[in-house]
Formats: sequence, structure tokens, C-alpha cells
Amino acid sequence: DDARHSTSKNPNRRRPASPSASASSAAADLSTTATNSSIMSLTQGAVRRLVTSEGQGSDPSFVPTLQIINVKQIPSKTGSNDRYRTILSDGTNFVQGMLATQLNHLVSSGNIVENSVIQIKDFMSNVIQGKTVIILLSVDVLIVNHGGKIGNPTDISNVPGFQAGGGGGGGGARAAPPSMYGNR
Repeated sequence: DDARHSTSKNPNRRRPASPSASASSAAADLSTTATNSSIMSLTQGAVRRLVTSEGQGSDPSFVPTLQIINVKQIPSKTGSNDRYRTILSDGTNFVQGMLATQLNHLVSSGNIVENSVIQIKDFMSNVIQGKTVIILLSVDVLIVNHGGKIGNPTDISNVPGFQAGGGGGGGGARAAPPSMYGNR
């Protein structure tokens, strides 16, 4: 793949996966768009697998490539680090995500923006306020700004017959089963 090794102003050039990329190079890449979506193929079925999985530990070989179709800063109420909510897409479905605070630098440096393509190295699935949320623990940024949304993804929670089975990350908001001993 010559696009990875070219130093010219190739609009299909891939972004190095280094978190230490300079801010000026990140800013230059923000204006660069990939015009051919076949350059980067997303992992089909990855969203379904993410939300039904316990996390990376359940299958270390599962390292999906997804697109971040939205990034939003969530201010902290306790004075600790801000958080970033994401929407993760495999081109067919999307799911809510959250960056772990150790990944905040990827947003502040401009490496993760709307339409970035990432590879998820480590994650956990959690249920927060009744919704499955994928907590991103480790990612590689493959393309900073793809230039547009890939596919026409729909919310995985609206897919008929789909029910998330993950939540192994703990801290979820699932209701406790009724007591089999009555009101004791």
C-alpha cells in the first residue's frame, strides 16, 4: 500500500498510529480527506459483536476497525477529567461509546475527530442508564478524518430482534432480579 509510505500530499494518506504525532501534522491532516471509502474497510458486524461481548479479554483476536461518526465532550461534574462520548459505526450499525480518560489526548491533539477511522485494541462493554456503551480503553487512529460517513448505519438498539448481552464491565444499571423469598 503506497499510501502509507508516501510523503506527498496524497489525499488518501493514512495517519500514523502514534499518539505522539505533532499538533501541526494533525492540523494538516484535518484538512485532508480520503475520497475512496474502499481504502479503509470497516469490520462488518463489529458493532453487534462489541455490544454482545464482555470485552477484549473474551477474544483478544477481535481487533475491529470502526468509524467514529460523532465525538462530544461531556463536562465533568466532580472537577476531574472531562470525558468524550463517541458514536462508533461499522457502516451498518452504530453504538454509543466513551473514551477512557487516558485517551483524551487523542481528541485534544486533533487525532480523533468526526469521521476518524480507528482500530480498537482494548475495550469493555457496559450498561449505563439502560443503554449499552462501549468504553474504549486502547485504540489506534488509522485515518484522522475520512471525509464523510461510511455507509448508512442505524442504531443497533433499534435493530429488530437484537438484544445486547454484554455488560461484563461492571457498574451497569441493570435491574436486580426479583427476590425468590418475597419481602424478607
